[in-house]
Amino acid sequence: MAVRDELWARGDARSPSDVRVGSGIARDDGRTIVASDRIGDRALRDELSGHCETQMSALVPTIRAADDASVRAVVRARWVRAGDREASDASASLSITIPYAARSLSIVTDAANAVGDLKRLRELARTEPEGQAVDYRSLPILWLDGSGAVLLHEAAGHAAEHDHPPVSWPHWLSVLDEPGEFIDDTGAAATSADLLAGVAPSARRRETFRDVALRRMSNLIAAHDDAPCEVPSNRIEVHLLVGGSYEPLDEMVSLFVIVADLVARDRSRRLPPFVIRETRAAIAAALTGAGGSPVRYPGVACSREGQDLVVGSSAPNLLTAGFAR
Repeated sequence: MAVRDELWARGDARSPSDVRVGSGIARDDGRTIVASDRIGDRALRDELSGHCETQMSALVPTIRAADDASVRAVVRARWVRAGDREASDASASLSITIPYAARSLSIVTDAANAVGDLKRLRELARTEPEGQAVDYRSLPILWLDGSGAVLLHEAAGHAAEHDHPPVSWPHWLSVLDEPGEFIDDTGAAATSADLLAGVAPSARRRETFRDVALRRMSNLIAAHDDAPCEVPSNRIEVHLLVGGSYEPLDEMVSLFVIVADLVARDRSRRLPPFVIRETRAAIAAALTGAGGSPVRYPGVACSREGQDLVVGSSAPNLLTAGFAR
C-alpha cells in the first residue's frame, strides 16, 4: 500500500501546507502479520506511489475551486494477493471544511461528487442557528439528504460488526452492506450483508498496511418497501451530522447533529447543534416511516479500533418519533 496525504489550508493556495507520503507491505499467513515500511519490489513500490501522485494531481483543480474551505486529500493505492487472486487499485477521498457560525461544517467526498457536495455545504452554512435548543424527544424527526444513513450506520451497521443479535426493525426497512465487486484487503471477494439481520460485513478492511484487517462496512444502502410516509406539520428536520458513535457494551447510539431545522407548519428556524442518545432498540422502535429513493450522504468517515475508513452511505427520507423522555 502507498498513501499520499495533503492538507490545503485554503483551496486557492498555490500548494498544500502539509504533505505526507508513505508506503509499506504486510504479509498475513492467517496467524501472524509481518509488516514493513520497505517494499522490496521497487517496481511495485514505484507503481503504487505513481498512482498516488497521478490521482492527487488530478484532484488539485477541484481543491483549488474550494477557495473558502480547508481540504484534506488522501489517496491510497494498494496491491493485494491471496492465492491466485490478485487486485490493484487506487482510491481518493476529500475532507472539506468550511466556517459555520462559531463552528465549522465538514463532509467527506470524492472527486466525482466534490463540486455538488461543496455547493450543498455552502447552502447549509448560509443559515445560522437562532433561539434555544429543543428536546428532540418532543417532536418527530425527519432525516433528510440521506442523513438517516448515519443513524442506521451506528444502530445497525456497528451492531452487526460486533455480532450483536438483531432487534425488532420495521418490516418495510432494509439495510444492506453492498460492497459490489470489491476485493477486500485480504484478497477475498466481499459479498452483501443484511445488517438488520445482524449479519456482519464480509469485507476485511484496513486503513494502512500497519493495521489489522477488520470486518468493516464498505457501502451501506438503506431502502424501504411501501413504508408509511405521512410527514407531520411540526417536526425537526436533520440535514447534516458531525459524527456518531456506538457503544458495544450498552448498545447506546450517539448522534451529533450539526445542521437541523425546527419546522412549525410553514415556518422554520435553524436549531443549535444537539446530541441524540438512544439505545439501538429504541431507535428501531421509533422508526415510523420513510419516503423516496435512497439519497447519497457525504461525510461518513468511520473510526473504529483507531482506523479511519470512508464508508459509502445512502438512505431515503426517514421519520422517527416516540422516543421516551
